[in-house]
Amino acid sequence: MYISKRDNRHCYDGRVWVYNTYSEWVEQIPWMSVPTVKKHFIELERQGIVLSRQPHGGDRTKYYTIDYQMLDSEIER
Repeated sequence: MYISKRDNRHCYDGRVWVYNTYSEWVEQIPWMSVPTVKKHFIELERQGIVLSRQPHGGDRTKYYTIDYQMLDSEIER
């Protein structure tokens, strides 16, 4: 994972990745509680719509990205 100097984004494997704690996600979607956000993230990860990864070496930050192909196939169903 690297930070793009051009736009300060976290990039890896051709994707842009973001990181937030569940509490920080709730700040962006305040109509949900932390347990609800966590439940939905876990389900979206299980479905392969949301991808997550943690860098190697002691950093416990969890980064997220969307698999838009998987999302599109779920929408088409």
